[in-house]
Amino acid sequence: MGGHNLRAIEKFLQKLGGPWHICPRCHWAGYTFNDLDKAVAAIARANKKGDVYFLANNPKGGRLSGKSRKKSDIETVNAVFLDIDDTDPNLVKELADRLDWRPVYIAFTGGGYQAMWSLSEPISPRAGEAIGRWLQGEFEDLQPDATHSCDHIFRLPGTRNRKTGRQNRLCELVFEDWSSRLPIAEAGRTWINENVGQAPPEIAGDFDISHVEPWEILPAEAVRLLSNDQDATGIPYPSRSEHEWAFVGACRRGGVAPHVILAYLAAPTDINEVHRVSHRTHWAKVSGEFIRRSNPLEHAKDLINTYIKKRNAHDQK
Repeated sequence: MGGHNLRAIEKFLQKLGGPWHICPRCHWAGYTFNDLDKAVAAIARANKKGDVYFLANNPKGGRLSGKSRKKSDIETVNAVFLDIDDTDPNLVKELADRLDWRPVYIAFTGGGYQAMWSLSEPISPRAGEAIGRWLQGEFEDLQPDATHSCDHIFRLPGTRNRKTGRQNRLCELVFEDWSSRLPIAEAGRTWINENVGQAPPEIAGDFDISHVEPWEILPAEAVRLLSNDQDATGIPYPSRSEHEWAFVGACRRGGVAPHVILAYLAAPTDINEVHRVSHRTHWAKVSGEFIRRSNPLEHAKDLINTYIKKRNAHDQK
């Protein structure tokens, strides 16, 4: 029976940062360690008997007490994950490059790949699970497992996969970018605040933008953003979604109706016109390349509705 890699376990825990919440397969109970050496030794012992997993989120009271986990035990969420049961090595590039934000690591588990996106700040379990569901939707074509639950645990790199049929394969990191963060300012657009009010009505009505000049109907800032992917100070937006969000915000603050915003976001756009706010409506980014979307209008509608929902929730506070 192959052994674990103590150095790989230690390096992973160091990069992950403590305290470390460890869940051995032999009894499924979770334990929290504040001492790195003790954590590594406990993991090594447990991996001789079975699989070892870790919890990335913060349990209430700051520690797991040896009892089985449940969702109500989680205080805050630090990260979201994907778990794909497919051994195709091309998935590494897909997981690393499809989104505007890279995972902090991708591990080959012996039966597939697990990837972790660290959030820019801790958030509530409800918000974290909503972002987890959004993440799964972005990779729906890869058929990821349902791992959005905030109490979900993941295989610990450096340990052996003792599952039947996995040939005791070592769980190894195949990609790392520990400085990467999924910003809440971006990810937050996919979930609605706990105090959200009613959902916005369905976007209705058509608007022909060919019969009107943009400055006749849009606020000046929105007109500028139509073909400029920089903010008001001249700094480029960090992502196309940030550019979209700024445009929708400028429109809504100026009282522009949703169906008019939709018309501008849906304006025909060439693959090379990345500076235009309508670019992301038509072109998804997959493996670092732009691929034409099959449902551009749905993308734009979801963006507008999410903005309106979050704005309504904010106004009700």
